[in-house]
Amino acid sequence: MKALQKAIPVLSVVIIVVSIIAAFFYTIYMTTPIKKISRISKQMAALDFNGLCIVRRTDEIGVLADSLNDLSRKLSSALSELQSANQKLQVDIDMERQLERQRVEFFFGSVP
Repeated sequence: MKALQKAIPVLSVVIIVVSIIAAFFYTIYMTTPIKKISRISKQMAALDFNGLCIVRRTDEIGVLADSLNDLSRKLSSALSELQSANQKLQVDIDMERQLERQRVEFFFGSVP
């Protein structure tokens, strides 16, 4: 009984120290991928879709990272298509302006 009474304070300290160390590593394990996801989402908000969130987990955080990567790829593709369509539209507008200038020159002579 006396040995148990002497061991209880030491065991309590050991248990508390081990608990603190385990909580520290668990916190790192949980927050590191969330920080990566946050960084990539901020990058996406700035219309930079080049970064991918590499998280090798199968839990909800891994699913979220995969969904974010998929969203990034789709948004990048859509943005590329829009830029291409915008360039084609700009060419068409320039062509239309040139044709309008030619029509005006034909009917009214040279345009200042």
